[in-house]
Amino acid sequence: MPNLPNHSEIETPKKNEGRKAPAFRWGVRAFFLGACLLLVLKPNFAVGWLGSGPAGMSPLLALGKLRGGQISFLALLGIVLGFVALWRWRPFCRWICPLGTCNEVAAKLGGWCRLPTLRLWWLGQVLAVSALLGLILGIPLLLWLDPLAIWSSPWEAAGGGTSRLGMMGFAVGLVLLFSLATRGGWCRYLCLVGGLQEVLFFGRRSCVQRLRHWGSLSSRRNPPTPALPEIKDALQGNVMVDPSMLRNDSVAMDKRFIRRFFLGASLAGVAVVVPGPRPSREPRRLRPPGAQRPESTFLGLCVRCGNCLRACPAGILVADWSPAEWTGFAAPVVRFHDDYCHRDCVRCGQVCPTGAIQELQPSVKLQTPIGRVIVEGEICLLADERECGLCRAHCPYEAIRLKFCPETYAVLPWVDPSRCTGCGACEVICPTQPRKAIRVEPFGGLW
Repeated sequence: MPNLPNHSEIETPKKNEGRKAPAFRWGVRAFFLGACLLLVLKPNFAVGWLGSGPAGMSPLLALGKLRGGQISFLALLGIVLGFVALWRWRPFCRWICPLGTCNEVAAKLGGWCRLPTLRLWWLGQVLAVSALLGLILGIPLLLWLDPLAIWSSPWEAAGGGTSRLGMMGFAVGLVLLFSLATRGGWCRYLCLVGGLQEVLFFGRRSCVQRLRHWGSLSSRRNPPTPALPEIKDALQGNVMVDPSMLRNDSVAMDKRFIRRFFLGASLAGVAVVVPGPRPSREPRRLRPPGAQRPESTFLGLCVRCGNCLRACPAGILVADWSPAEWTGFAAPVVRFHDDYCHRDCVRCGQVCPTGAIQELQPSVKLQTPIGRVIVEGEICLLADERECGLCRAHCPYEAIRLKFCPETYAVLPWVDPSRCTGCGACEVICPTQPRKAIRVEPFGGLW
C-alpha cells in the first residue's frame, strides 16, 4: 500500500469550495469537449489558427512542430501547458483533453457499476520518454498514440456525415471500453501526453529534492513536506495517480522515476540502432505540397489526425488505406479526380500540428513539387492528329508547351520541370479515358 499522508495532515477544503471547484473544472472540460467536437465535425469553423485544432493543442505534437522550425498559436499553447505541467499535476488532462474527459466519465461509470480495478504497469511514462527523445533525435516514435490525434483521426475514415461519426464512435469507443474495464486505465497507464506530464512533474520535483540534498539541507531537519494538491485529489477520488509516485519515501520515488526514464530512453535507443522496415527515401505516393523529406521523416511525424484532409478546399487529399508499405497506412495522399492543387492554396501546411507538412508561401510551391508530370504520347489525342491542347491552356504555371516529337512524328505536350509543381491541373482536364495521357506521378516510382 502506498504511504499516503493522513487526512489530518491535509487541509480540509471549505464546504463551498469543495463543490464549486469541481463544477468549474467540469464546466471548462465540457467547453473544450464541445469545441473539439465542433472542429472535427464542422471544419468550416476552423478558420485561421484554429485550423490545426484540436491536435495542435497537444504539448507533444507542439514539440514536433517546434523542432521543424515552425510554431502556431495552438502549438504555443501546448508548449505553455507543458511548462505548467512542471508545477501542476496533469493540467492538460484535467482541464482540456477531450479524451481525458471521456476517460474520467468512463472511470466513474466503472465505479458505479462496481467493476473490479485492474492494476497494470504504468507504461505511459516510458512511452512519453521514448517519444520525447525520438523527437529530439529526429526519429519520431509513437506520436500516433497522442490522445488528440486519436480523437480527431477517425473522422476521415469514410465518406462523410454518419459514416464519419460511426468510425469516430468505434475508435474512441474502444479506448473508452478499455477505460471502463480498467477504471480509467487509458489515462492512467497508456496515455502518451499524460505520461509526458508525469515525467515533467516528477522530474522537476526530483531535481529540486536532489539540489536541496546537495546543498546540505538534510531532509531530517526540514519540516514535513505539505500535502500536494494532487494527493488531495487522489484521496478525494478526483484524479488518477501513480501510488508509487506519491510515497513519502523520496528515494523510492526517485528510483521508480529513474527506472522508467531509462526504460524509455532504451526504447528510443533501440529504434535508433536497430534498423526496422523503413520506407524508401523518395515517396511512392503523391504527398501534399510541403511534405517533409525524406519519406521516413514525413511518415514518422504524420499522426494521421485528418486536419489536412478536412482543410483541403479542393478535396484532393484522402487517407491511404492501401499503402505501398505498411508504414504509410492512413497517411494523406493526393488524388486528382475532379480538382487540382490550386496555386494560392497552402492550407494543408497551416493546419498540420506536427510539421509533417511544412507551412509554405504560394511563391515557394515551385521549390516543393508534388510529383513529376509524365506524358504518354501513344494515347494523347494530338498523336492521332486530333485537336486538343487542353493541358497547355489550363496549366496555371504556363509550364506546358507543344513540341514536335521526332519519335512519334507528332506534336505532343512538353513539360518544363523548372516551372511545374505537379499541381495536377493538366491531369484533371485531360480528356482521355480511362487512362490519362498526361498525369502526375511520384518521384520515387509508379503507383
